[in-house]
Amino acid sequence: MKLLDIQAAWSQPSINDEGAWRTADQGMSVSTMSGITITEQVAVTLSGVDACYFLITESLAQLSLILYDRIPGPDGKDTKRRSKDRLAYRLHNRPNDQQSQFQWVEEMTGCALFRRAAYAEKVYDGTGDAQYIPRQYDRIRTEKINGTSRLRYAYLEDDGTTWRPILYDDMFVLPGKNLLERAKESFGLARAVQTFSARNWANGVRPSGYLSRDPKTEYSELGLDNLTDAIKANHIGAYNAGGILSVPDGVRWNQLGMSNEQAQAVAYSSWTVIDCARHFGVPPYKVGITDPGAMSNASVEAQGIELIIFTFMPWVKRWEQSIGRDIIPDDMVQFAEFLL
Repeated sequence: MKLLDIQAAWSQPSINDEGAWRTADQGMSVSTMSGITITEQVAVTLSGVDACYFLITESLAQLSLILYDRIPGPDGKDTKRRSKDRLAYRLHNRPNDQQSQFQWVEEMTGCALFRRAAYAEKVYDGTGDAQYIPRQYDRIRTEKINGTSRLRYAYLEDDGTTWRPILYDDMFVLPGKNLLERAKESFGLARAVQTFSARNWANGVRPSGYLSRDPKTEYSELGLDNLTDAIKANHIGAYNAGGILSVPDGVRWNQLGMSNEQAQAVAYSSWTVIDCARHFGVPPYKVGITDPGAMSNASVEAQGIELIIFTFMPWVKRWEQSIGRDIIPDDMVQFAEFLL
């Protein structure tokens, strides 16, 4: 049986069905020692994770992905020439009919950040042209073909019971960092601090001050209510900040500051951002942390080079080498390269 006959025998899901190819519809969850359950959706609500996530995914997605032909040189050194075939168009412009190259690279990289890998199935049309459709990580498993040592993939269809086989050569695999498991404790702690701070302000009684009076001075309840209303009207809000407070004889205003617990929670929030950035390989100053020790003394140019080498280049190499392995028919003849 020919390969095309095998592919035709399988029921391909419609690429118009977003539930079959979007990677963020469902997600696995991991438990942490802080008692917080972390999912991909929860992780990106953390400011440090969100900043690192979009710094990496959007920076990679805006790079042009070019397919080149290798041209043997007379001196044994190869030169390169931009390819003009259909595959070059797919990689540079439209990996599939639903996504641009920017959207495709952004989504695949985002999935690979949190999972062990990101998957895109090669879906062929009648002309032999392939579209590269992202498939949800949690619906894919790897299995051996009966009686052989060869591997293939299986994809769980929308009915929740049918596993559709996919040939090993018909899947593009981008290796990931698996941060959802490797950094789960850092994410859980950051989420715990975030939840504590939010609940502390929402449920706690935190007045900015209070009025006290001399026991020898008599004021009616109505008089005290009027004084309280006057203070609120003239001194609450940004536009009234810094005004002069005047109170009657026998009444004293007592200022309340931030408690030690509140101050520690605020400081701990900055630390959790640095802790999350460490897992992504992002310098803290790129996500808004300007504390002493978080800033680099290098020049702006040197900081940019550092960011490219240590943050972006590992992802560039993952992409280029994975495309050469899974998408390009012969990587001795062609190769893909991001323009940096």
